[in-house]
Amino acid sequence: MMCKTLFPLQKILAICALQQRFAIALTVVGTYGSLPLPSLATPIPAQSALWLDSKATPAEPTKPSLQLAQTPGQLANRSADNPFTNPPLLKDLGAPAPGKRVGGASRGRACPKASKSLTALVPIIPATSSESVLGLTFADHPTIWFYVPYSLTPAHPVEFILQDDKGTEVYKTLLSESGSGPGVVGFKLPDTVPPLEVNKRYKWFFTIYCDANERSDSRAVEGWVQRVAPDPSLQRELGQATPEQKAPLYMQKGVWYEAVTDLAELRRQKPNDATLKQKWDELMHLVDLDAIALEPITSMLTPKK
Repeated sequence: MMCKTLFPLQKILAICALQQRFAIALTVVGTYGSLPLPSLATPIPAQSALWLDSKATPAEPTKPSLQLAQTPGQLANRSADNPFTNPPLLKDLGAPAPGKRVGGASRGRACPKASKSLTALVPIIPATSSESVLGLTFADHPTIWFYVPYSLTPAHPVEFILQDDKGTEVYKTLLSESGSGPGVVGFKLPDTVPPLEVNKRYKWFFTIYCDANERSDSRAVEGWVQRVAPDPSLQRELGQATPEQKAPLYMQKGVWYEAVTDLAELRRQKPNDATLKQKWDELMHLVDLDAIALEPITSMLTPKK
């Protein structure tokens, strides 16, 4: 291709170079223009992992799904040395077991006024369709704990009922009066009661009648207990553990009734022990019973003779 000679030599060389590059580009386009286009069904080669790693923004690590109930108690900060960190006691145990952890007001007015309500010391577990008031136990005759907001006297009879999962009454009794002031009380199923069967649920009812002559005036709570069998390795650990070490072991397996019973009994023996108080506070905090943690553990109730 000829270049005009009326331009200075430098411009002539620059223009000739551009014209040559343009000619080469046309040749390449003509060559590729004659090639067949790929079919839309032809898969596009995947980009290399190395390229993706170098270009993409790193994704945040996947967070593990939580089995614990999303309540203020479980979402509170926990220290690394807390023996009750992430216990499985609040996982969904299947079919709901509805109950009532706090006893509200009744129609009558004979019950003394109190700043806190009758409360069962048992977890509330979110289930698929509704909440469950349910705890696990290893014991064939477990101990169940309650906060009573006033003194239990002959004027305020206390009744305990146990039913099986079909609603059949297994045990019913009036409980002895404690005579003590407001506080946490326990009741152990007596050995005369048929032992709880493994993997079976039982419903309990705890009722305080505010008027011995008028049963409609009462405060009541209700919940469930389910017995499970411990695995052999845990049995060995429990056999070697001190009383202070057992509660965290129970919590790690989600066994509520033994965890609260062990700590409650230790606190009754050593009411001024700061370490035991801290563990008790942590245990109550996990199930959102912080207000009950402040109350004294007063007595064990027994069947009335």
